[in-house]
Amino acid sequence: MKQFVAVVSFSVLMTALPMTEVGRQRIVYDFCYADLDAWDIACEIGIADPDGSNATVLTAGAYGADSAQPAPSPDGSSIAFVRGIFFDQQSPGLE
Repeated sequence: MKQFVAVVSFSVLMTALPMTEVGRQRIVYDFCYADLDAWDIACEIGIADPDGSNATVLTAGAYGADSAQPAPSPDGSSIAFVRGIFFDQQSPGLE
């Protein structure tokens, strides 16, 4: 059984938002998905219209490098988020 117990690396990053119409509201969110063959989970940042349409993934990292906690800038032009790498307690080399 995997246990994610340690955060090895954290970064605070900024990304520019895709161009949108003036006054158009968008929802920024984080989500996770699993690769059951590799027994791994990845978390990314997405953006969509309030009704869920026009969803776009803003980050796309390797498994283990997760993005979370999106925070839009006050003017809506960019998003700050945390990116971290998590390791399994039982991984080789982490004794």
